[in-house]
Amino acid sequence: MIKQTSTVVYEFQKGLYGCSIFIGIGVSDLTIRKLFHPFCLNEEDGTFIKKEFYRGQNSVPLTIAVAVQTVILKADNTHYGVFFNINPNHEIDINTIAHEASHAADFIRYYNDDVSSDEEAYYEIAGCIARYIEMVAKKKIDLQEARKITPKGNGHERKTK
Repeated sequence: MIKQTSTVVYEFQKGLYGCSIFIGIGVSDLTIRKLFHPFCLNEEDGTFIKKEFYRGQNSVPLTIAVAVQTVILKADNTHYGVFFNINPNHEIDINTIAHEASHAADFIRYYNDDVSSDEEAYYEIAGCIARYIEMVAKKKIDLQEARKITPKGNGHERKTK
C-alpha cells in the first residue's frame, strides 16, 4: 500500500472562469490542512462559509479512487476552487475522470453566473477539467497550464516550473 505523503498540488486555472482546479496524488492530511480551508455556500445570503480541516479528516479512504472537496487557498483566503486528491492505491479510468470532472463543472456552473445558463460552456469546462485530472493521474503535467503548489511555513509557495 502506497502511503499518502505527497506535499505537491498542481493548480490549473485556464478556461475555468476565475475558479481553480487543484489536483494531487496521495496528498497528505497535513499538506491539505496547510494549504486549504474547506468551504460551502451560505444559502441565506450567498456568501462563502470558510471552515477548518481537522487532523485526520483528509486521508483518502482506500475504497475510493478520488476524494473531491471545495476549497479556498489559505494563503490569500479568496482564491477558491475544487481539490482532487487521487488515491495512489487506485488506477483511475476514463469513467472516474469524467464523473469527477462533472462534479467540478457543476460547482463552477453553480457559483458562476457566466456559466449557469450556457450549456456549451459547461461542457467545455467539464472536458478541460477531465484533461487536467488525466494529466496529473498520468504524471504528464504541462507546466504551461499548471502551477506547482507546496506548503511553506504558514502559507504556500507557487512555482511556475
